[in-house]
This record gives sequence, C-alpha cells and structure tokens, in this order.
Amino acid sequence: MKPLVVPVLALLTALLSSCYYQPAPGYGAPGYGGSGYRPPYNPGYNPPYQQNNIDDGKIAHNQGFNLGVRDARRGLEPKYFRYANLYNKSTQKDFGRGYMTGYRTVRPR
Repeated sequence: MKPLVVPVLALLTALLSSCYYQPAPGYGAPGYGGSGYRPPYNPGYNPPYQQNNIDDGKIAHNQGFNLGVRDARRGLEPKYFRYANLYNKSTQKDFGRGYMTGYRTVRPR
C-alpha cells in the first residue's frame, strides 16, 4: 500500500500547483502596480453625482418646497433659515423661493 501513496501524493501536488492563478504582467487597475489587485465591487456605493448649477438650483428649490409644505402643516413659522445646512450660498435664493412657495400653498397669506 505504501508504494501507491507516493505517486498519488506527487500527482495531487502537480494538479494543485497547476491551479494557482498567476495574473498576467501589467494586469490590474491603474495605480495598483499591476499586482492583479482590483478593488472589490461594492453594490451599495454610488460615486458622487456631478451636477451642474442648473440642477443644483432645481434640487434646492424642490427641497425647499417640500420643507415649506411640511412646516406649514406642522404650524411652524415660515423660516427657511432653520435649514441652512441644506443649501449653500449659490442655491440660497432657490431654496428660499421654493420654501415660501411650498409654505404658501398650504397657508396662503
């Protein structure tokens, strides 16, 4: 039985060593040194969305509108400044207009 063990082990060693994956030289994403490493796919990750200024204004207006409606329904005073963390200097006017429009749809003057 022992004489059979050595050839079987040699055969298994040869088979398993041929299964080793060696990436081709230069394979891999740029910046990873061609090591074969690629960052894993992450299905929950969305890269930052590049917007232009027109989209920013529309988004700020819609967001302000929705918050204005919510505040009017809750009986709060119309002060869009409480949401200063949701807009920046370039979208402040759009956000404020949207907020007041939304507020006045629920509570007219």
